[in-house]
Amino acid sequence: MKIVKILVIILIVTFLIACNEKKDFIELEITEIYHINSSDNNDLLIIRVPKNYKYHQKVLSSKFSVKPDDIYMDGEDKLARIYIDNGIDEVIVTHHIKIYRYDYIVANQFENIKEKRPENLDDFLVYSGSDELLVIAEDLTGKSNKMTINNILRFISENMIYEIHDEELSGYDAYLRGEGDCTEFSDLFATLCMLNDIPTRTIMGYYFSNCNTNIPFAHEWSEVYLDNYGWIPIDATPKGNYISRFPEKMDNRYIYLGYNGYSSPYNYAYSEGLDVYYDVEINKLN
Repeated sequence: MKIVKILVIILIVTFLIACNEKKDFIELEITEIYHINSSDNNDLLIIRVPKNYKYHQKVLSSKFSVKPDDIYMDGEDKLARIYIDNGIDEVIVTHHIKIYRYDYIVANQFENIKEKRPENLDDFLVYSGSDELLVIAEDLTGKSNKMTINNILRFISENMIYEIHDEELSGYDAYLRGEGDCTEFSDLFATLCMLNDIPTRTIMGYYFSNCNTNIPFAHEWSEVYLDNYGWIPIDATPKGNYISRFPEKMDNRYIYLGYNGYSSPYNYAYSEGLDVYYDVEINKLN
Protein backbone atom coordinates (compact mmCIF):
# COMPACT_ATOMS: atom_id res chain seq x y z
CA MET A 1 0.00 0.00 0.00
CA LYS A 2 2.83 2.37 0.84
CA ILE A 3 4.44 1.73 -2.57
CA VAL A 4 1.12 2.45 -4.30
CA LYS A 5 0.80 5.77 -2.46
CA ILE A 6 4.34 6.73 -3.46
CA LEU A 7 3.61 5.89 -7.10
CA VAL A 8 0.41 7.97 -7.00
CA ILE A 9 2.32 10.93 -5.55
CA ILE A 10 4.98 10.60 -8.25
CA LEU A 11 2.31 10.55 -10.96
CA ILE A 12 0.60 13.64 -9.52
CA VAL A 13 3.88 15.55 -9.26
CA THR A 14 4.82 14.53 -12.81
CA PHE A 15 1.45 15.79 -14.08
CA LEU A 16 1.80 19.12 -12.27
CA ILE A 17 5.31 19.61 -13.62
CA ALA A 18 4.08 18.87 -17.14
CA CYS A 19 1.24 21.37 -16.78
CA ASN A 20 3.51 24.12 -15.51
CA GLU A 21 6.50 23.39 -17.70
CA LYS A 22 7.75 26.57 -19.37
CA LYS A 23 8.82 25.72 -22.89
CA ASP A 24 10.05 28.34 -25.31
CA PHE A 25 7.63 27.04 -27.93
CA ILE A 26 4.94 24.45 -28.44
CA GLU A 27 3.48 22.94 -31.59
CA LEU A 28 -0.28 22.77 -31.97
CA GLU A 29 -2.78 21.31 -34.37
CA ILE A 30 -5.88 23.50 -34.52
CA THR A 31 -9.01 22.01 -36.08
CA GLU A 32 -11.97 24.26 -36.91
CA ILE A 33 -15.17 22.57 -38.08
CA TYR A 34 -17.75 24.87 -39.69
CA HIS A 35 -21.18 23.21 -39.66
CA ILE A 36 -23.46 24.45 -42.44
CA ASN A 37 -27.16 23.84 -41.90
CA SER A 38 -28.40 25.31 -45.15
CA SER A 39 -26.83 26.54 -48.35
CA ASP A 40 -27.70 27.70 -51.83
CA ASN A 41 -25.10 27.66 -54.56
CA ASN A 42 -22.35 30.24 -54.12
CA ASP A 43 -23.22 31.29 -50.56
CA LEU A 44 -20.19 33.03 -49.08
CA LEU A 45 -18.12 31.95 -46.06
CA ILE A 46 -15.15 34.05 -44.94
CA ILE A 47 -12.78 32.54 -42.39
CA ARG A 48 -9.93 34.14 -40.47
CA VAL A 49 -6.64 32.36 -41.19
CA PRO A 50 -3.73 32.57 -38.72
CA LYS A 51 -0.48 33.94 -40.12
CA ASN A 52 3.09 34.34 -38.93
CA TYR A 53 3.64 36.90 -36.16
CA LYS A 54 7.21 37.75 -35.26
CA TYR A 55 8.18 36.55 -31.77
CA HIS A 56 4.73 34.95 -31.34
CA GLN A 57 3.76 32.26 -33.81
CA LYS A 58 4.75 30.52 -37.02
CA VAL A 59 2.19 28.79 -39.22
CA LEU A 60 3.69 25.58 -40.59
CA SER A 61 0.68 24.55 -42.69
CA SER A 62 -3.04 25.19 -43.25
CA LYS A 63 -5.37 22.67 -44.89
CA PHE A 64 -8.98 23.14 -46.05
CA SER A 65 -11.48 20.37 -46.77
CA VAL A 66 -13.06 22.76 -49.29
CA LYS A 67 -10.52 24.67 -51.35
CA PRO A 68 -10.79 28.45 -50.79
CA ASP A 69 -11.61 30.53 -53.83
CA ASP A 70 -9.22 33.13 -52.51
CA ILE A 71 -6.85 33.74 -49.59
CA TYR A 72 -6.17 37.44 -49.22
CA MET A 73 -5.11 40.20 -46.84
CA ASP A 74 -7.56 42.71 -45.38
CA GLY A 75 -5.24 45.25 -43.81
CA GLU A 76 -3.03 43.07 -41.61
CA ASP A 77 -5.58 40.26 -41.29
CA LYS A 78 -5.45 37.10 -43.40
CA LEU A 79 -8.80 35.80 -44.66
CA ALA A 80 -10.02 32.84 -46.73
CA ARG A 81 -13.02 33.33 -49.03
CA ILE A 82 -15.03 30.17 -49.76
CA TYR A 83 -18.15 29.95 -51.90
CA ILE A 84 -20.22 27.03 -50.62
CA ASP A 85 -21.97 24.83 -53.17
CA ASN A 86 -25.33 23.24 -52.41
CA GLY A 87 -24.89 19.94 -50.58
CA ILE A 88 -21.77 20.87 -48.58
CA ASP A 89 -22.64 20.56 -44.89
CA GLU A 90 -19.26 21.26 -43.29
CA VAL A 91 -15.89 22.83 -43.90
CA ILE A 92 -12.91 21.54 -41.91
CA VAL A 93 -9.81 23.69 -41.55
CA THR A 94 -6.63 22.37 -39.90
CA HIS A 95 -3.66 24.54 -38.94
CA HIS A 96 -0.25 23.31 -37.75
CA ILE A 97 1.25 26.15 -35.72
CA LYS A 98 4.29 26.76 -33.56
CA ILE A 99 3.58 29.15 -30.65
CA TYR A 100 6.45 30.92 -28.87
CA ARG A 101 6.73 32.34 -25.40
CA TYR A 102 7.08 36.08 -25.81
CA ASP A 103 10.07 37.70 -24.10
CA TYR A 104 10.11 41.47 -24.39
CA ILE A 105 13.78 41.60 -23.33
CA VAL A 106 14.70 39.44 -26.32
CA ALA A 107 12.61 41.76 -28.50
CA ASN A 108 14.90 44.60 -27.41
CA GLN A 109 18.14 42.98 -28.61
CA PHE A 110 20.41 45.20 -30.66
CA GLU A 111 19.46 43.67 -34.00
CA ASN A 112 15.82 44.49 -33.40
CA ILE A 113 16.34 48.12 -32.41
CA LYS A 114 17.21 48.82 -36.05
CA GLU A 115 13.66 48.06 -37.14
CA LYS A 116 11.83 51.10 -38.46
CA ARG A 117 9.14 52.72 -36.37
CA PRO A 118 5.79 52.02 -38.08
CA GLU A 119 4.48 55.00 -40.03
CA ASN A 120 0.87 54.31 -39.08
CA LEU A 121 1.22 54.51 -35.29
CA ASP A 122 -1.14 57.49 -35.18
CA ASP A 123 -3.90 55.10 -36.29
CA PHE A 124 -3.57 53.42 -32.90
CA LEU A 125 -4.01 56.65 -30.93
CA VAL A 126 -7.48 57.51 -32.20
CA TYR A 127 -10.05 57.86 -29.43
CA SER A 128 -13.29 59.71 -28.82
CA GLY A 129 -15.43 59.26 -25.76
CA SER A 130 -15.84 60.09 -22.10
CA ASP A 131 -14.21 63.09 -20.43
CA GLU A 132 -14.23 61.03 -17.23
CA LEU A 133 -11.84 58.51 -18.77
CA LEU A 134 -9.56 61.37 -19.82
CA VAL A 135 -9.30 62.48 -16.18
CA ILE A 136 -8.69 58.88 -15.05
CA ALA A 137 -6.01 58.42 -17.71
CA GLU A 138 -4.19 61.55 -16.54
CA ASP A 139 -4.24 60.28 -12.94
CA LEU A 140 -2.67 57.01 -14.11
CA THR A 141 0.20 58.65 -15.98
CA GLY A 142 3.56 57.42 -14.68
CA LYS A 143 7.15 58.55 -15.11
CA SER A 144 7.56 56.14 -18.02
CA ASN A 145 5.25 54.33 -20.42
CA LYS A 146 5.98 51.09 -18.61
CA MET A 147 4.89 52.60 -15.28
CA THR A 148 1.79 54.05 -16.92
CA ILE A 149 0.86 50.65 -18.34
CA ASN A 150 1.30 49.05 -14.93
CA ASN A 151 -0.88 51.73 -13.35
CA ILE A 152 -3.61 51.11 -15.95
CA LEU A 153 -3.50 47.35 -15.45
CA ARG A 154 -3.71 47.76 -11.68
CA PHE A 155 -6.61 50.22 -12.00
CA ILE A 156 -8.59 47.80 -14.18
CA SER A 157 -7.92 44.88 -11.85
CA GLU A 158 -9.05 46.87 -8.82
CA ASN A 159 -12.18 48.35 -10.40
CA MET A 160 -13.62 45.58 -12.57
CA ILE A 161 -14.59 41.94 -12.18
CA TYR A 162 -14.90 39.37 -14.94
CA GLU A 163 -18.50 38.75 -16.02
CA ILE A 164 -19.79 37.59 -19.41
CA HIS A 165 -22.73 39.52 -20.89
CA ASP A 166 -24.89 38.78 -23.91
CA GLU A 167 -24.62 42.41 -24.95
CA GLU A 168 -21.36 43.97 -26.04
CA LEU A 169 -20.35 47.01 -24.00
CA SER A 170 -17.79 49.72 -24.56
CA GLY A 171 -14.88 49.76 -22.15
CA TYR A 172 -16.32 52.87 -20.51
CA ASP A 173 -19.78 51.34 -20.02
CA ALA A 174 -18.18 48.22 -18.57
CA TYR A 175 -16.16 50.42 -16.20
CA LEU A 176 -19.37 52.12 -15.03
CA ARG A 177 -20.89 48.69 -14.34
CA GLY A 178 -17.68 47.46 -12.76
CA GLU A 179 -17.71 44.26 -14.79
CA GLY A 180 -17.09 42.87 -18.26
CA ASP A 181 -15.39 40.13 -20.23
CA CYS A 182 -12.16 40.12 -22.22
CA THR A 183 -13.68 42.37 -24.90
CA GLU A 184 -14.47 45.12 -22.39
CA PHE A 185 -11.23 44.66 -20.45
CA SER A 186 -9.13 45.03 -23.61
CA ASP A 187 -11.23 47.98 -24.83
CA LEU A 188 -10.86 49.86 -21.54
CA PHE A 189 -7.14 49.09 -21.42
CA ALA A 190 -6.65 50.32 -25.00
CA THR A 191 -8.61 53.50 -24.31
CA LEU A 192 -6.60 54.43 -21.22
CA CYS A 193 -3.32 53.68 -23.01
CA MET A 194 -4.24 55.75 -26.07
CA LEU A 195 -5.25 58.66 -23.84
CA ASN A 196 -1.68 58.47 -22.52
CA ASP A 197 -0.29 58.59 -26.07
CA ILE A 198 0.68 54.91 -26.04
CA PRO A 199 -0.23 53.28 -29.38
CA THR A 200 -2.47 50.29 -28.65
CA ARG A 201 -4.30 47.72 -30.75
CA THR A 202 -6.69 44.89 -29.94
CA ILE A 203 -5.89 41.29 -30.84
CA MET A 204 -8.43 38.53 -31.34
CA GLY A 205 -7.72 34.84 -31.29
CA TYR A 206 -7.82 31.80 -29.02
CA TYR A 207 -6.56 31.21 -25.51
CA PHE A 208 -6.09 27.65 -24.32
CA SER A 209 -4.94 25.82 -21.20
CA ASN A 210 -2.06 23.44 -21.81
CA CYS A 211 -3.40 20.65 -19.65
CA ASN A 212 -7.00 21.18 -18.63
CA THR A 213 -8.74 20.92 -22.00
CA ASN A 214 -8.13 20.75 -25.73
CA ILE A 215 -11.03 23.12 -26.37
CA PRO A 216 -9.84 26.75 -26.50
CA PHE A 217 -12.01 29.79 -26.01
CA ALA A 218 -12.26 32.93 -28.09
CA HIS A 219 -10.30 35.71 -26.46
CA GLU A 220 -9.19 39.31 -26.88
CA TRP A 221 -6.03 40.91 -25.57
CA SER A 222 -3.91 43.92 -26.48
CA GLU A 223 -0.58 45.04 -27.87
CA VAL A 224 1.13 48.30 -26.97
CA TYR A 225 3.91 49.87 -28.98
CA LEU A 226 7.07 51.00 -27.18
CA ASP A 227 10.15 52.34 -28.92
CA ASN A 228 13.02 49.82 -29.07
CA TYR A 229 10.61 47.02 -28.17
CA GLY A 230 8.02 47.12 -30.91
CA TRP A 231 4.54 45.70 -30.29
CA ILE A 232 4.29 44.08 -26.85
CA PRO A 233 1.38 41.73 -26.01
CA ILE A 234 -0.50 42.44 -22.77
CA ASP A 235 -3.59 40.67 -21.46
CA ALA A 236 -5.61 43.06 -19.30
CA THR A 237 -8.13 40.40 -18.30
CA PRO A 238 -7.22 39.30 -14.75
CA LYS A 239 -6.70 35.63 -14.01
CA GLY A 240 -8.50 34.95 -10.74
CA ASN A 241 -7.04 37.22 -8.08
CA TYR A 242 -3.92 37.90 -10.11
CA ILE A 243 -3.13 41.61 -10.38
CA SER A 244 -2.04 42.24 -13.95
CA ARG A 245 1.31 43.91 -14.50
CA PHE A 246 3.64 44.65 -17.37
CA PRO A 247 4.82 41.17 -18.38
CA GLU A 248 8.46 40.31 -18.87
CA LYS A 249 7.24 37.18 -20.59
CA MET A 250 3.91 36.04 -22.02
CA ASP A 251 2.99 32.35 -22.02
CA ASN A 252 2.58 30.52 -25.30
CA ARG A 253 -1.15 29.99 -24.86
CA TYR A 254 -2.26 32.79 -27.17
CA ILE A 255 -3.09 32.04 -30.80
CA TYR A 256 -3.27 35.13 -33.00
CA LEU A 257 -6.07 35.31 -35.57
CA GLY A 258 -6.08 39.02 -36.31
CA TYR A 259 -6.42 42.60 -35.21
CA ASN A 260 -9.32 44.96 -34.51
CA GLY A 261 -11.24 42.47 -32.37
CA TYR A 262 -15.01 42.56 -32.55
CA SER A 263 -14.94 45.85 -34.45
CA SER A 264 -13.93 43.81 -37.49
CA PRO A 265 -16.88 42.95 -39.76
CA TYR A 266 -15.51 39.43 -40.08
CA ASN A 267 -15.12 38.59 -36.39
CA TYR A 268 -13.97 34.93 -36.27
CA ALA A 269 -16.01 33.93 -39.33
CA TYR A 270 -18.43 35.73 -41.59
CA SER A 271 -21.14 34.34 -43.85
CA GLU A 272 -23.68 35.56 -46.36
CA GLY A 273 -26.78 33.42 -46.80
CA LEU A 274 -25.49 30.64 -44.56
CA ASP A 275 -26.65 29.20 -41.25
CA VAL A 276 -23.25 28.39 -39.75
CA TYR A 277 -21.79 27.48 -36.39
CA TYR A 278 -18.35 26.09 -35.67
CA ASP A 279 -16.34 24.03 -33.20
CA VAL A 280 -12.64 24.38 -32.42
CA GLU A 281 -10.26 21.80 -30.98
CA ILE A 282 -6.55 22.06 -30.23
CA ASN A 283 -4.12 19.18 -29.90
CA LYS A 284 -0.65 19.70 -28.50
CA LEU A 285 1.99 17.97 -30.63
CA ASN A 286 5.05 18.27 -28.39
